[in-house]
Amino acid sequence: STELGAALATKIDTDILGNASSLTGGTIGGLGSAATWGQFYASLSILRGSNVPPPYVAVYHPYAYHAMGTAVAADAGVSQTNSPWLQDAVMQNFWMGRVAQVDIFISSNAQTSGGTAAYNMMFSRDAVAFDLRRDIRQEPQRDASARAWELNVTSLYAHGVWRPAFGVQILTAANTPTG
Repeated sequence: STELGAALATKIDTDILGNASSLTGGTIGGLGSAATWGQFYASLSILRGSNVPPPYVAVYHPYAYHAMGTAVAADAGVSQTNSPWLQDAVMQNFWMGRVAQVDIFISSNAQTSGGTAAYNMMFSRDAVAFDLRRDIRQEPQRDASARAWELNVTSLYAHGVWRPAFGVQILTAANTPTG
């Protein structure tokens, strides 16, 4: 039952994040380019400059966010011109955090293209719609001939872009980190 629930949650997450390429508020970066904090703040500036109402949420593919996290890491060969508060924010909350009043979520279900490019996004809550019509249901069903039980999991929901101008696409590379 845990695996079925997780599989359905992944399906819903993938469907919602698959809307990233339909956001029309702006496009930052390019498929194949490294993710940067400059892109993050450019997206935030576009939303604020367009009078899109907060709160804002950013969703990044883990490989894209890895590039951003290592860009501020205190490591040999990395420039230390980044501000200390940004280093602290990223290092303490690498997989989910809040920077500049934007909630950041990291999901391997973020939309990708060709496996090496990611459609990350920053948006207001009105940009993407999710309508849960019926919560997740799990039904056991007896198969007497096999002397076994099977589990069936269902849910009814809808998703889509509601206000496309309230979201910005952040196009980046999604290359596997090498360390």
